[in-house]
Amino acid sequence: MSMMTSKAGTFLECGEMNHIFEPGKLLDPTRSKVSNPSKMFRALCTGTISSEESAPDTCSESDIPVCLSLALSSAANDNLRSMQANTVYDIDSVVCVSSSLSVAKRGLRFISYPIQPNNIKSDLHIKFDVTVSEGVTQSLKIHKIPHFQLGFTEGFFNLSLLVFFPRLYLKNQQCTFPREDIIREFMDTILLPSICWVVPNNVSQHYPFNFEHGKAKAKADSLEPQSKVDYKARMQLLQYFIAPQYLEQIWETCQLLTDELECDHFRDMKLLINGKNLKLKTKRTGALLCFEEFRSPWDINLDVQFLNPRLSWIDYGNECLRSKDGDTYLWRTCCLESIAIQQRKASGLKKGGFKVSHYFCSLTADAGNMTIEPTNSKNPMRRAGLMYSQYYSSTKEILYAGKTYPFDNDGLEYLPVDTNISDMQKSAGAAIPFQRPVLQRAYITSRDRCLHSLGCTAGTMIANRITYGVREEHRLTFELLYEWIVPELQRTL
Repeated sequence: MSMMTSKAGTFLECGEMNHIFEPGKLLDPTRSKVSNPSKMFRALCTGTISSEESAPDTCSESDIPVCLSLALSSAANDNLRSMQANTVYDIDSVVCVSSSLSVAKRGLRFISYPIQPNNIKSDLHIKFDVTVSEGVTQSLKIHKIPHFQLGFTEGFFNLSLLVFFPRLYLKNQQCTFPREDIIREFMDTILLPSICWVVPNNVSQHYPFNFEHGKAKAKADSLEPQSKVDYKARMQLLQYFIAPQYLEQIWETCQLLTDELECDHFRDMKLLINGKNLKLKTKRTGALLCFEEFRSPWDINLDVQFLNPRLSWIDYGNECLRSKDGDTYLWRTCCLESIAIQQRKASGLKKGGFKVSHYFCSLTADAGNMTIEPTNSKNPMRRAGLMYSQYYSSTKEILYAGKTYPFDNDGLEYLPVDTNISDMQKSAGAAIPFQRPVLQRAYITSRDRCLHSLGCTAGTMIANRITYGVREEHRLTFELLYEWIVPELQRTL
């Protein structure tokens, strides 16, 4: 396996995390098949090995070479390898299951009128057990379970707090945002009465009296002004602060009312903390420094006694990029395939147990991105606490906009359909699967966004300085990270 050598050490160009896992064991550095397990722990979290250490035991000179850049002339390739690459580390996101509202150590900013866009829509690779019939439970991915955002935790990370209702799950449901009448029932019979009974009178006067009161307040600024202002949103996301000393009793009262009022569909409520896009707050030049500086504000803002380390996940990422302005790295397809093969070999599973998804870059066969997910409960990586790994280039930031890519609307394929054909279908009583003005707006908006993004990346002073690297992200449990990996890094680095 080829490597890039610099003064800072030797950079492993394909992830070496798979070497630290031994089939059938939780991740014990003292019982690894690798002769130097501490080096493999370091490779997982830093992407580097010290210059005086040799390459991993499983690598040899006969291995297929891997590199971060596409094939160039030998002179250009030698020039690239002579330049120094830098690696930065960050925590991109966190997902935690909480047993109480008191997890918000510095208070909760409560939302009285939740909105659907704040729901979780993508797969977080995390599952809840759901009762689908009498005595029958099923493990479901959480983005398929009805839920809504309850508020934000107060503090540095500004984390979302969501409440899930497993008993509201329906097999053929099209949307996981509960109907308004269900949210109204929850607010008026469970949550708002609990808040009113716990907090003192001089505080409760500032909260909405019921669901409709909170809804009217949220829409007032949009509907009641004398003149219509286009730039105003249809509603405000009004937030009401609840002090931390009241949160535990409020949650206990919610559960008590659920039992007393026999609201079976609200039983087994689950709380989930979700934090995204934290990388700009947590980027550091060292893996151990990144983990330690993340943990300090985390413990200040959240009460970890209400979090189970096995049900708390953290997305650790590292990014390798060149120090020269304007350079770009892409993952080579052959390198990604090599990583997938190595992880399967390290797991000891001959077949199955992994879901590997490849995403090619700009219609090229030699560059792309990849996601690897241990899917089998018998997979030792899954049991150790690894949920999935992602390998991609940060060039996606050019066109990526909050889970939305240009021209990603499936209905755009109907745009070239002749209007006469649409009129014929409508006159015949057939359902029209699209609205042409909506599709035209979607197309024009995507087109303009591409023009703005690509136009800004060519020729300007800022654009010429932007460097794009290759990232790898691993979703790990807090138990794996802080009980195994961080102590090992403290001992060896």
